[in-house]
Amino acid sequence: MRTGHCPVREHPGRSRRAIIFGVAASFARPRASVILKRPSKHETIDLAEMRRQIIAVRSRYSENLRVTYLLNRFLIKIAYLTEPESPTHAEQLREAFTRTMTDVETITREDHTAPPGKAN
Repeated sequence: MRTGHCPVREHPGRSRRAIIFGVAASFARPRASVILKRPSKHETIDLAEMRRQIIAVRSRYSENLRVTYLLNRFLIKIAYLTEPESPTHAEQLREAFTRTMTDVETITREDHTAPPGKAN
C-alpha cells in the first residue's frame, strides 16, 4: 500500500504523521538504550504532571486573558525540559510553579470581586 511518496511498509513502527513531519524520534518505539536512563542524583519533580495541572487550570480560566497569558509564559519555560538540571534548578521550578499558581488565584479572586465591566 502506498500513501503519496512514502510507502507505509518501509517504515514499520512509525506513524504516518511522523513520516510526514520528520519527527520519527519522538514517535518511534523506544530502544533499550533510551529507556535505561542514568539515575538522577537529586530529587526530580514530575514536569509532565506539572504541565497537566497548568493546562487544566488554563482550560478552566480560558476566558480570562490575564490567567491564560501567565500560564502560557510558564508553560513556555518548562516546555522542552525532561528533568531539572540540578537540585537548585528543581527548587527554582517548584518556586516558580507555586508563584504562578498563587498569581492565578490572586487574579481570579480580583476578577470575582471586581465590579461588573472591570474584569477582563
